[in-house]
Amino acid sequence: MAKRLSYADALKILGKDDSAVLDFAEKAAGGALGAVGVPDLFGAEGTVVKHGRKLLTSVRERVSGVGRLDRTQRIMAAHTVLAVVAYFEAVDECLAVEGSPLSLADLELTAAEQATLAGASEDLLDAQRAPVPEPHYEFEINQVLLEDFYQLRLGSALIHFLSGLACWEPLSETDQHRVIKTLREHVPERALRRYTEGYRRLAVDVPEFRVWSMMQEHQATRSRLSTGLADLRDTLAGMTTGTTPGEQRDALSRRYVRALERPVLASDDAPADFTLPTLGKAYINPRGRVGRAAAQSRPSTEEWVKVHPVLHDLQGVIAGVLTGPSAISHPIVVLGQPGSGKSKLTQVLAARLPAADFLPILVELRSVTADAPLQDQIEQGIYATIGERVSWPDLVRSASGALPVVILDGFDELLQATGASQSDYLEQVRLFQEREAELDRPTAVILTTRTAVADRARIPDGSLIVRLEPFDDDQIGRMIDVWNRANQGALASRGLRPLTVDTVLNHRDLAEQPLLLMMLLIYDADENALQHAGSEEARASSDGGKPARSALPSRRHPHDFIPDGTAASSSGSSGEHVAQTKTEAGSKGELYEELLTSFARREVRKHQPHLDDAGREHAVDLELRRLEIVALAMFTRRRQTVTADRLDSDLSVLIPETNMETHPTGLSGSTGNARQVFGRFFFVHESQAQRDARTESVYEFLHSTFGEFLVARHVSATLHDLVVDRANSRRRRFATPLDDGLLYAITSFAALSGRQATVEFLLDMFERRFAQHPEEREEYRSLLLELFHEAPFPQPNRSFGDYAPARIPIVTRQATYTANLVLLLVLGGTKIDASELFPDSPAPWKQWRVLANQWRGIVDNEWHGLVDVLRVRHHYTWSGEGTTVIELERGDDINLGECIGFEMKANPFRHSPAVTDPYGIDLPFEGITSRLLSSISVRANGTAARTFLMLAPYLTHVSSDMLTWYATAGLSDDDAVWSELHDVLELRLAPLGDAREERLRRYSRLLDTEWLGRLELFVLRQAAEDLRFGRAMGSDPSYMAGLSSEIRSYLGRVRHVVQGQRLSPDAIRPVLGALELTDNADRLFRRILDLATTNSPPEQSPEWHYRFSSANSGPGGVPTKVGTGSRAQKSSGHRSHRPPRSGGG
Repeated sequence: MAKRLSYADALKILGKDDSAVLDFAEKAAGGALGAVGVPDLFGAEGTVVKHGRKLLTSVRERVSGVGRLDRTQRIMAAHTVLAVVAYFEAVDECLAVEGSPLSLADLELTAAEQATLAGASEDLLDAQRAPVPEPHYEFEINQVLLEDFYQLRLGSALIHFLSGLACWEPLSETDQHRVIKTLREHVPERALRRYTEGYRRLAVDVPEFRVWSMMQEHQATRSRLSTGLADLRDTLAGMTTGTTPGEQRDALSRRYVRALERPVLASDDAPADFTLPTLGKAYINPRGRVGRAAAQSRPSTEEWVKVHPVLHDLQGVIAGVLTGPSAISHPIVVLGQPGSGKSKLTQVLAARLPAADFLPILVELRSVTADAPLQDQIEQGIYATIGERVSWPDLVRSASGALPVVILDGFDELLQATGASQSDYLEQVRLFQEREAELDRPTAVILTTRTAVADRARIPDGSLIVRLEPFDDDQIGRMIDVWNRANQGALASRGLRPLTVDTVLNHRDLAEQPLLLMMLLIYDADENALQHAGSEEARASSDGGKPARSALPSRRHPHDFIPDGTAASSSGSSGEHVAQTKTEAGSKGELYEELLTSFARREVRKHQPHLDDAGREHAVDLELRRLEIVALAMFTRRRQTVTADRLDSDLSVLIPETNMETHPTGLSGSTGNARQVFGRFFFVHESQAQRDARTESVYEFLHSTFGEFLVARHVSATLHDLVVDRANSRRRRFATPLDDGLLYAITSFAALSGRQATVEFLLDMFERRFAQHPEEREEYRSLLLELFHEAPFPQPNRSFGDYAPARIPIVTRQATYTANLVLLLVLGGTKIDASELFPDSPAPWKQWRVLANQWRGIVDNEWHGLVDVLRVRHHYTWSGEGTTVIELERGDDINLGECIGFEMKANPFRHSPAVTDPYGIDLPFEGITSRLLSSISVRANGTAARTFLMLAPYLTHVSSDMLTWYATAGLSDDDAVWSELHDVLELRLAPLGDAREERLRRYSRLLDTEWLGRLELFVLRQAAEDLRFGRAMGSDPSYMAGLSSEIRSYLGRVRHVVQGQRLSPDAIRPVLGALELTDNADRLFRRILDLATTNSPPEQSPEWHYRFSSANSGPGGVPTKVGTGSRAQKSSGHRSHRPPRSGGG
């Protein structure tokens, strides 16, 4: 934060023309306040209050007609004076109360005291730590902080001051305590009241006070009614000094303002007859989350998001920060996703800052030397704007008190394009601000960067972090309204309907990013394409189309950890995408195809207007193929970006016949293939940095699903080409070996399963293709089986052998390729018998195990994604008969026998062994146990299978959850992490007298719920046994009492009984009776039995197995497990939300 002012500093700033005030300020600064005399120091007529009130009543005049920097300093001084005066007035009030042990008249200083208390009096007027309101949080928060300051800082200083006076010692101990209590409790409360009243009076005359206090009552409404940061302009205009800017400052301002009148995108991006709205009208005011950086701050994480609420009017925050004290000491860091409008924000901000009070300097970091000092980068940015070499110090000195605001746009581009370490760049910015302040050139700095790379640079403590939020419905609607207004005539002349919010919200994941929303608007301008797509979806739904289902169910990974007693969540195998419904996936795949084709067609028409229809379609296909290579360049390297050099290399290998010529740029460089490919599509982002006299470029899609769709498109097309080649080859008299070189090249470096969206796009493409050409399904299946059979052997005729985006072992490439072949097989919609994959093997399941264990060596997220997509069912009897089948995962229950049946094949018996039949146990699809079983079934892991087989009784009678870790906050490290299965086994198997305190903790953890299910009933039965044997053995009375109390507490918390035959009243009653509890236990038992009676199914209904579903809370669902008793509060410090895994079936 900025350096705060002491009371003496504040008096000197505000009272420059008042000799009496300056004299008092000098004494206060020099520690000579003792000479003033205490009665003159305190009270309504005291020196502190008198001079302070005099200055506060004339603040408006004192801050008028001065430059921005001087004005901010004077306003800060006024706030400091207000904070101190309010406290001294409160002291006066409290000491004047009748019956007070001390009065102002008692506070006489002796000569000796005047010298010894000089330091104490100086502390009393030290207001440097007085909190200042900030525009990103409510004024009430600052009041709380100020009350603490009054109580802890000034209150302690005052008590220390008074305890040194002669009048203090004669007071009785009781009276001294009364005075201390008054100063610590009543004075801060009254001081805060006076401060608030004074602050509101100042806010009437000084707009900055209103802005700092976050005018939340109307900020949301105002932000909805304007665009282009117009409110920011109006707010700052109300504070302007009205000075005339110098020539260079005026030139910069005029250039920035001119940008508001230009189209929001390049004019040639507009469809024929349509108009792109100007930046000033089309820039929708942003929302965001705002906070100060502190140690270990990670604003890219969800944890940071949770504690920083969304602010709907960042204009007020910007105005408050730039007129406040912190802007010149720490950078303002703006974070946002690609396409979120960070660069447009900097352009609009530079245009809206009044030239009379601010000196904005916009620096596009992509256009300056990456490793140059910050001052050189600023001067390069000035030259790029006005074409004039200007010295930074000279420019600032000519600013006449205006606040320089350096806006550094695209810090992430430096990181990505150069690959260099810039982790200290923000610290360099802070040091630059510190140097400039010491040289009387205080400067504010605003820096933008992508959210994803924010953690690669340390953000200095105290920096203001502004994280831009995606568009909400209102912002999307506002943008659509701006577009429709700008093109009202074009829409009418072409007979097109204006786009509606409801249509766009069908594609929210794109529409919530401003640039992608603009892409949808342009797309719809082509004969209402977006609206037609939406109406076709609606018709398909209303005409009895298939109900939405989960195309690829998303599950947790086996290593998922359950923190704070809450089941962990997962967003899919890649960590970035949640499962989509079939309807959503299908519509998105078709939309992306139409979107990209539409934009490719527009580019071809624009750059190659001479082509006939056939030539145009060929050129469009070529454009899309190039985009596919861009996506593959990222996919095969397992990255979301690719450098220009690597992309050029990939294009030259994968599409050698279509290499573009290298065009000169007109300067010292040239434009290669990559620049020409990406330069044509505004939904692709290029990061640039100038380094060693050349431009380094890195490319990425504004939305990752564009790349994932293009990868799926290329794989699908390549596979189809192979189907055609195979059919043609069979018709030839002399067939040539099938060349899978391209498919091998693009699918042997990374598994498709690493990106769930890619898999879902492929599934959608296959389903749509086979719906139109059902005969092709078998052709695809036959081809993929042939490729799989030949995969282990050398293929001398393979083409594209030069394609090497990464250097990885041949074994890993082989495993990746075969994994992708099997993945494509199951996505084709057919079941595969292991014998089809290994027709020459007497034990196909063993060959499958060898192959699957090769797959386990690929990257973790790709392996887990593969487990998510494949359902491997081992159908075997104890005599060893049966088969292994591989199919697409559909999200149905996990059968234990199907996961471990290969163990029966490996260890056949003449008769069935006396163990629980694993094929009779179904587990819910969601859950850690099911996830691990799926992995076991894929890998055919014998040791793990044998373990699960032996634990089948637990799954049958106790709980379907065996392997989840839980964490309970507030406990010691030894107790913080635990497992249900482990605790149950300890209670059942450990001797009763061992580790009694730990045994009680196990009961406490397992019964921390409001539900009674199979697990809890088992624990109660174990508790009944402990109590019975404990009484018989004369066990430790404290343990017995503790266990009885724990059981009684749990029974009192129970509010629900899980439905099922095994939790009927007849099943529960004996267990409750065996507890042998006294003291009104009958009332607890009756209530629980009543709950069980209500939940019991009809007598004739079959037993049902407990189903886990995080989305349902009724019968068959998993209720939230909430501990509400005092024990839960004591042990964890919060309410537990561990979901029970104990069913009632």
